[in-house]
Amino acid sequence: MNLNEYILGERGLLTLLAMSNVPFDVIDLEEASFDEMLSYDQLWVYSLDFLSREVQDKLVEFVAKGGNLVILPMLPYLDENMKPYSALVEFLGVEVERVNARDNPRLIQFTSVSSEGIDRMLVRNTVREVRGGEPFVFHYGKPVGTFVRRGKGSAIVLGFRLQYYTSHHDLHRKFVDKLLAMQGVERDFEVTDRDMIAIPRGNYLVLLNPRGHRVFGKVRYRDVEIPQLLDGIEMGKRGALFLPFGVKAGDVEVVYSTATLLGRDGDVLHLSNHLSGMSEVALRNVDEVRVISGKIVDESLSDGVLTIVVEHRPGSFELEF
Repeated sequence: MNLNEYILGERGLLTLLAMSNVPFDVIDLEEASFDEMLSYDQLWVYSLDFLSREVQDKLVEFVAKGGNLVILPMLPYLDENMKPYSALVEFLGVEVERVNARDNPRLIQFTSVSSEGIDRMLVRNTVREVRGGEPFVFHYGKPVGTFVRRGKGSAIVLGFRLQYYTSHHDLHRKFVDKLLAMQGVERDFEVTDRDMIAIPRGNYLVLLNPRGHRVFGKVRYRDVEIPQLLDGIEMGKRGALFLPFGVKAGDVEVVYSTATLLGRDGDVLHLSNHLSGMSEVALRNVDEVRVISGKIVDESLSDGVLTIVVEHRPGSFELEF
């Protein structure tokens, strides 16, 4: 299996998840405790013909006790010693067609699959029939993806590889959204421009523009939609912003900012926004501020929160209070 092609690389599964605004972690299923596995809303597993007995048994218990599993592009029927073992297949009641994968150059290396609301999503040319459960993905009429409920949890079994294709990614991202919705998984943030990639980290939201073209939109995080005075956050080129939400800087609270908060030095807050010349900052416990290396072009004061729009050169600027 080509790991760079199908999982790790530019067109891999992890890239698709990231570009679909699905923050993820990576765990070792052999080392992870059962409680650690259940702490995730959804567990994605890339499976081939073989998977250790211990991990198969863990996945059975994971689903039975309420976990949501997505597994692709096949189900294991061998253990780590290549001996027959199919506990996961038997528990799910699903069988995946055994077809040899092809990695050889062909004139036409792709085919397509379809689901309700998603027509002809591009996939590589090895597509396996999936029998059992509630089919919801089809390859020219043949079921290649199914949904099953077992115990307190559920599983989605796909008989094909999911990848990220720059020129066809909208259908793939829509399909990822579908898989999340089927298992009741919700993001704890919203973006109006889905090309703005968000990663929540406690009191910070990392906002990325990974592709480089201009993106513009609003975000909602921790029940706060920003910006409120500007029409949106502009990210004019590739880069990242670390946006604070309710971060204390001494006796001052940065309610939110569309610029990265670098820190406080005395009565000066240091911020940076190299992706736009306009930033919006909301502060609590501050009556007025003076901008260094910029100017205020709009402001409001409501419920003890001073919100200002700062016009500045792309880069660092300071607020003195």
